[in-house]
Amino acid sequence: AVESLEAMFLNVKNPDFPSTIHTREVFLPSTGRYLPYNFKLHDKPAPVVFILPGLGGHRDGGSALALAEMAYRRGFSVAILSNAYNWEFMERASTAAVPGHTPVDARDAHVALDAVSRDPGAQFSGRITERVLMGYSMGAFHAFFIAAAEQSEDNKLVPFDRYVTLDAPVQLRL
Repeated sequence: AVESLEAMFLNVKNPDFPSTIHTREVFLPSTGRYLPYNFKLHDKPAPVVFILPGLGGHRDGGSALALAEMAYRRGFSVAILSNAYNWEFMERASTAAVPGHTPVDARDAHVALDAVSRDPGAQFSGRITERVLMGYSMGAFHAFFIAAAEQSEDNKLVPFDRYVTLDAPVQLRL
């Protein structure tokens, strides 16, 4: 319980950081809709961290921005999507009527991550040295499923060089 309560202190250190984040949208053929995402690139080629927030987390949420700020300060470019349980993701990127079936939710997140990594308007091309997937809480749980799916020969979606999972649930049953 103590560790969970400490999460409320996870917030940006520099109050100007959120205003330096750019927002774009990518088209998702799986839903026929556009999904917004946030990103901030370094001037020179750098690894990029793709961030999946926790349960219901939005790309503009405090914990997602705090993780982005930490990664950016350590030399990573960052891209943030909303969580599969967030209204924005459900409305625009989910292929299911409601979220909750993790293999489908994680696949939808992976499809969105693939679209973001290929977005020519974000000028990622030639500026990404590595791709890192960072998930927090439920986002970490989805990252585990994405990592497992990458092992499939059928997978044609963006691969990741590394995974960072923070506070991932061990099991979802009580």
